[in-house]
Amino acid sequence: MGSYLNDRLANNRKKMQISLFDSFTRQISTTAITGYQRHISPHKGFACAHRVLYGGESCSEYIKGAIAQDGLKRALIKSRERFLACKQANQILHSQTEKERTDRGRGERTKGTS
Repeated sequence: MGSYLNDRLANNRKKMQISLFDSFTRQISTTAITGYQRHISPHKGFACAHRVLYGGESCSEYIKGAIAQDGLKRALIKSRERFLACKQANQILHSQTEKERTDRGRGERTKGTS
């Protein structure tokens, strides 16, 4: 019986250490992202393609929420999926921009010849 109680106590200590570590990593990670959002992002010269195309949260806001809700490990998995979606949004936006440039170029040429 004593061995069982010692095992339970040791297991509870491990859970508490993991919980404290998880809480610490969540706090540090969300603070770092907030710093990025306030001090770096406004000066980088472009916005999150996912947010621009679909509306809603930027990738950094999405990941910050995922970390706060699910912890760092699960948020890393979600971040990969989100960044892939953002890359696709960026490609869509670029193709739309190229199409608009091409259409404008055609319109100007047509205008000048009439």
